[in-house]
Amino acid sequence: MPSVRAFSRMCSIPRSRFPRSRTLEATADSIVYATEAAGEARVWPYPDITSIGRIDPYTFRVSTRDETSLFDLKVAMTEEQYELLWVKVYR
Repeated sequence: MPSVRAFSRMCSIPRSRFPRSRTLEATADSIVYATEAAGEARVWPYPDITSIGRIDPYTFRVSTRDETSLFDLKVAMTEEQYELLWVKVYR
């Protein structure tokens, strides 16, 4: 099975009124949402994630007990990339 690096970085456009380019990155222990916008960056350790979803190759969702974040990806997420994340979250 390939490493999580296969889904290392994806640019995203968050669903907001004033979209800015941001980066969504999967690491060995978390999903990281990086942005220069104050207070908007997030780090979700895999144990804290309650669910993930891929509505289509360009739409990705991360949910915890406290929040749900939905991303419009600029690059399509492959089935392999989603499966790697699924294993990390639901193992």
